[in-house]
Amino acid sequence: MNEDKKKPSEEEADPTSSVSGDLGRLLEERERLDELLRNKYTKNITVMFTDMKGSTALAEEEGNLAARLLIEQHNKIIFPIIEQHHGRLVKTMGDGTLSYFEAPQDAVRCGVQIQKNVIEFNGTKHPKVPIQVRIGIHTGQGLVEKKDIYGDVVNVASRIETQGNPGEVYLSEDTYNAMADKEEIYCSFQKLSSLKGKKEPFRIFKAFWIPEEIAEDKKSPKAFTVEEKKKAASTSSILTESQMFKFQKSSQQVAEEVSTAGPSIVIEEADRGKRIVHLNQAETVIGRAPDCDVVLDESYISRHHAKITLESGKYYIEDLGSRIGTTLNGAQAARKELAFGDEISLGEIRITFVEPTGAGKGSAVQDGGEAAATMVMGMGTKKFKLVAYGPDKEFQEFTVTGEEKIIGRHEEAQIRLNDGLISRRHAKIWEENGHIYIEDMGSNNGTLVNGQILPKAQPVMLAEKALVTICSYRLALLNILDKPAPEMFVTPSSASLASKVKGLWDKGK
Repeated sequence: MNEDKKKPSEEEADPTSSVSGDLGRLLEERERLDELLRNKYTKNITVMFTDMKGSTALAEEEGNLAARLLIEQHNKIIFPIIEQHHGRLVKTMGDGTLSYFEAPQDAVRCGVQIQKNVIEFNGTKHPKVPIQVRIGIHTGQGLVEKKDIYGDVVNVASRIETQGNPGEVYLSEDTYNAMADKEEIYCSFQKLSSLKGKKEPFRIFKAFWIPEEIAEDKKSPKAFTVEEKKKAASTSSILTESQMFKFQKSSQQVAEEVSTAGPSIVIEEADRGKRIVHLNQAETVIGRAPDCDVVLDESYISRHHAKITLESGKYYIEDLGSRIGTTLNGAQAARKELAFGDEISLGEIRITFVEPTGAGKGSAVQDGGEAAATMVMGMGTKKFKLVAYGPDKEFQEFTVTGEEKIIGRHEEAQIRLNDGLISRRHAKIWEENGHIYIEDMGSNNGTLVNGQILPKAQPVMLAEKALVTICSYRLALLNILDKPAPEMFVTPSSASLASKVKGLWDKGK
């Protein structure tokens, strides 16, 4: 009888063989579907983002209808140009647009034409609020569906758009390199920029169409191509050795001889002697453009050449994609931390970093409790910043100097707070004789300092770490080297606080 027993099949002998076979078939099917998706939906595209400035401010001042009409006119300008240049409009996002093109040349040409038409509209129609658009373009692989596009190419294009100013067309190096005819549109390398979510910095180019601006951009000794820029990065500068000026003293000696109360830089030029610039703000931009914090009037200096930033109590030098590069102690520096006596070279200009021992340090002066005005001793040697903390739980930092800064929701306010209950020119803050003052400018909903409401149009001295409440925002006066933390913005305990001001912290959450 044993010989009559049925021999088990392979699947019965090994139950996993069927599962293994099914998994293999599923993996093969998945691979086939992935290939189908790649071939049918993944394409090399050039993505363009546009963003209009001013519609939010117009809505606050004139109402939503006026803003809507401005956006409608903006769309009438942009939509046809995208179509004329073989682009596809994917979506609008408030006062911005997202579109894509198969040819990078079409995308850049489209961006330039949009700016030309915007300039013409503003010049002939004279709108109460002129249309101002900034544009960002990037080329790469994207997933293209019927009504939307996805992928890293979209994210990068969005980040590049935020790098520009109204009236500008910025594009990535990938787009620039992919342009079929670079002679048609003059594009120039502008800066090396770190984009959110990206490990490596991106080379940002700008498209030009106004002859005067093209001539200005070409004023430097040579307009570098991408390859030439990389080659230049391996040398200290484009100047010949005979042009280099030899300084009599080392940077270390210069730093030791300088007497300064706070972190500073000493700038030395061959024919202009020496000058000291105090680093009293979180970011100091150095370059040839008039809007730089430190202007260096030499043709080989880029318009925005480098910047010195203060981060978590440390200073850093960062090259902004300059044509000749920035060196720190003889070595090329994309971004490096600074130390006492460090030598920064921009061509034949030498900059020495000076940070006195204990600068910005020392015992913290606490706020004055319920007192709105507190005398603060020894503040004259310190630099301060006003840190705003709003409903979005993000910090905004503003350096306090001798120049008055307006706090409000007006577009031109130096400290702009986005809350409808805040007056357009709500308050102002400034430094005078080593002390910090704040003044309510007749606001509708008032200004509080450490829980006490301020009188109108009367300057009040602030103590270090004083807490200012303006509607849904809290603002703390901190030493410029201090790092803000949420616990610094805790509302003082006051049972009558709600009755003192209409705009409360929870408003707008």
